Amino acid sequence: MGRSRRVIGRALWSRAGVVLLGALSLTGCASAIAIRVPHAGPDTACVAPAPDRQILVGVALSGGGSRAALFGAAGLEALARLRAPGGGSVLEQVGYLSSVSGGSVAAAYYASRKPPRETPVLTPEGALTAAYEAFFAESQAHLSQDFEGALLRRQLLSFRWLNSSLAARSLAEVMAARLLGQTTFADLAQREARGDSPRVIINTTL
Repeated sequence: MGRSRRVIGRALWSRAGVVLLGALSLTGCASAIAIRVPHAGPDTACVAPAPDRQILVGVALSGGGSRAALFGAAGLEALARLRAPGGGSVLEQVGYLSSVSGGSVAAAYYASRKPPRETPVLTPEGALTAAYEAFFAESQAHLSQDFEGALLRRQLLSFRWLNSSLAARSLAEVMAARLLGQTTFADLAQREARGDSPRVIINTTL
């Protein structure tokens, strides 16, 4: 009698284990909702014609995770400290900011947080103004955060580790909470229209 109970108990535990394993496997099928958006074209509100200038200056920021973000921010600061031949800073001449991957973190932060166009980058003596000194110091501090650790913790605590494709959602939440807030492309387009930031072109790779 005792032996038969043990056999039945093992069978029940085995069956429960199979059911639990199956349930965990199925949770990995849950994924982010796909959202279809119309293609950008000449009638899209955030697409504006190129400015009428003799010279268009663009800056490209490469990818490479957090290191690329910090490198991109440092590169922008270096351009800010350079005086242009016609006066002012080289950074004030930049009309386009193109980036990929980690460089896009620096590009988005710069375009959404930099002081408005009325604020000069350089003093008459050629040093950074107080506003830009403060901006670049804050930029370095914000971009030096451990985003990867925050992403991994969010993935684990929300059980999204069962589906690695949900890491994109976790990363978006971390960036919103720690760096960019609820900034949208429409916000960047409005800043560009006011002349407060260059046009940002964010590229993606597979």
